[in-house]
Amino acid sequence: MRDASSTNSSLAITNDQLENRRIISDNVSAKIQREKGELKRKYAAGMDGKAKLMAELNGVSQDLESLQIDSEKWHEGSDKLTDQNNKLFGAIKTNATKLSNAQPAAKKDPRDAHRQEQPAPGHHR
Repeated sequence: MRDASSTNSSLAITNDQLENRRIISDNVSAKIQREKGELKRKYAAGMDGKAKLMAELNGVSQDLESLQIDSEKWHEGSDKLTDQNNKLFGAIKTNATKLSNAQPAAKKDPRDAHRQEQPAPGHHR
């Protein structure tokens, strides 16, 4: 059997070890709580940042939709102008062709001028 002094000595070491382990455990728990709090703050900041980015992305998406609509309207207007220009150029080309194919008007003979000025026979001025 062990004597009382050796048993007390053995218990004293065990108590010191237990105290050290309790201190280490408390320190680890405190560190875990700090890191957990930091992670919660980072998560909250990340979610806030995500919400801001989503709002910004939504705004950009709406801007793109608006630009697409404006672009479509511009193309529609541009197509109408192109059609109008094509019609005008077609009409100009048609008229130019008609003019170039038309017979020149008969030139008046200066010798015929006096005949037109004279009254018909039997009519006096």
